[in-house]
Amino acid sequence: MTETDGPIRWEASFGEALERSKTEKMPVMVFFHRDNCSGCTKLEALTYPDPTVAATIKEHFVPVKVNIREDIKLTQQYQAFWTPGIGILAGDGTLVYRNEGWLPPPEFAVTLLLARGYYLYRTKRQGQAAFAFNDLVTTYPTSPFAPEAQYMLGVCAYLDGSPEEQEAAFRLLIQWYPSSLWTAKARGI
Repeated sequence: MTETDGPIRWEASFGEALERSKTEKMPVMVFFHRDNCSGCTKLEALTYPDPTVAATIKEHFVPVKVNIREDIKLTQQYQAFWTPGIGILAGDGTLVYRNEGWLPPPEFAVTLLLARGYYLYRTKRQGQAAFAFNDLVTTYPTSPFAPEAQYMLGVCAYLDGSPEEQEAAFRLLIQWYPSSLWTAKARGI
């Protein structure tokens, strides 16, 4: 059973979210929160109601809320000690991406796209991950998350057996984001 909280339909329990994730082959988006958390309040009041954020969650994620003060086991398992926190999980419960702290709607939407790319990458779907990372870079080229997505685009190309595409992705990373830490990583390869 799901509960509706604004435009997002949250799964009623962590277990139900994992089951739906397996069935629908979508990652779980865990919103780790607690009472009296100003960042959590801002996420719920400003970020989650945003149409782009809500549509991205609906299309690509199975959302569930976990109160870190009430579910100590999950808090410990995912080391969710700071709130707000977002954990992206594969259907088996493996953490594939994490972000902590509040973000305004535009940045949060881009973070979700990056998280989706990591989910696809870590579940060994390099081609789909490359498409997701490329979509982020193409749609949001000035985002602070774009250099990381461009780097991961190169990683996916390499793992997909295309070192030429990896080199091309890294050349673009160096050209477009010369002062990024991700560019420093690419130069080290």
